[in-house]
Amino acid sequence: FKSLVYTPDVHTVEIDLKDGGKLNAVLQDIQFHPVTDAIMHIDFYQIFEDKEISMEIPVHTKGVARGVKNGGVLRFNLRRMRVKGLPGNLPDFIEADITPLKIGNKLYVTALKS
Repeated sequence: FKSLVYTPDVHTVEIDLKDGGKLNAVLQDIQFHPVTDAIMHIDFYQIFEDKEISMEIPVHTKGVARGVKNGGVLRFNLRRMRVKGLPGNLPDFIEADITPLKIGNKLYVTALKS
């Protein structure tokens, strides 16, 4: 589970059942041992290609902001965005181009391309 749990990205998994069936799912919740941090329990959410799901997609930045080059500091407040759509249409990540941002500028969610 290491590559599924310890990553900011969202991955779909195919679960093989004992009866020979297979399910497509995404990781929904995970519980760790309070002392050892060993995985104790994992919940998966079954996805269907014809039903919309709502999930959090990571936001990746692209470029270096002009304001950072001029001595400013980039504040990255929203590292994940909740989106809704068919599983086949959801991206692996959302890319935000921060290159034109000057000191004091903001990049709004509405300015991101789908």
